[in-house]
Amino acid sequence: MPRRRSRRLAQPLGAVCALTLVGCGSPPPRQQPTFDFEPAPQWTAPHSPDDTGAARAGSSAPWWSAFGDTTLDRLIDHALVHNYDLRAAVVRVDAALAQAQLAGADGLPQVNANASRTRDRRNFIGTPIPTSTSTTYGASLDASWEIDLWGRVRSARSAALADAQAAWADAQAARLSLAGQTARAYFALGESRQQMDLARETVESFRRALSSVRQRFDQGTRPSLDVRLARSNLADAEALLARRRAVHDRARRQLEILLGRYPAATLDGADSLRTILADVPAGIPADLLVRRPDLVAAERQLA
Repeated sequence: MPRRRSRRLAQPLGAVCALTLVGCGSPPPRQQPTFDFEPAPQWTAPHSPDDTGAARAGSSAPWWSAFGDTTLDRLIDHALVHNYDLRAAVVRVDAALAQAQLAGADGLPQVNANASRTRDRRNFIGTPIPTSTSTTYGASLDASWEIDLWGRVRSARSAALADAQAAWADAQAARLSLAGQTARAYFALGESRQQMDLARETVESFRRALSSVRQRFDQGTRPSLDVRLARSNLADAEALLARRRAVHDRARRQLEILLGRYPAATLDGADSLRTILADVPAGIPADLLVRRPDLVAAERQLA
């Protein structure tokens, strides 16, 4: 499996799929959904004229580039190449394409060629020639094919093409899902790191408070109850720090699994949480539902 195949899944794989499907035949036509309601003449949510859904849809930049985080861009690119679930989805596309190529084989002529060679030896007793040897060669060529009178072959080929398109849409959905999960795990790792740093500072603060209270207790200016309360606060803060460390380690391992790496907990999150630099379009037409890969796959399976 080439490593660059899953990275370029959105464009070359679709082109290869389309070319292969054209060579095999025609899949069932796409069924566009109809909506039984009258849309509003204008959007009720405010939006800027230069930031519409059409402009965002026509942009070639991936959606995660809006965060302006080069580390996030690098991690998502790495996940799209090395993630094993996405590789499995690409292999399923290849299998569906191969099955689509084989689906129309019953409608093609089947040719069988046979060749034979026979050697015969006879004995003649009491004749001038006691033995006789002869060799016979034979060849045959048979051709047969099925007349697709009832459309069985065409229907099977069309269904196989729809299955291939559904597998391709599933791979696209897996790609989008993987990018979203990687971004969420990356931000969760950064958040857990900040939470762990805050818990560590809290522990240091309660430790200094305990030292001050103990010193005053030794001087006779504070009761023993204050010392016990300070120790309790410090123990609670240390327990919270241990939980924050566990959450941080799980977040790192989860991100490494998405990247296709061994979960050795060696990644570090962002120092600060990122914000989206560009505004998200407020109004999205309902026609964009047909662009969702999971809905495209469901429609192809229904076809």
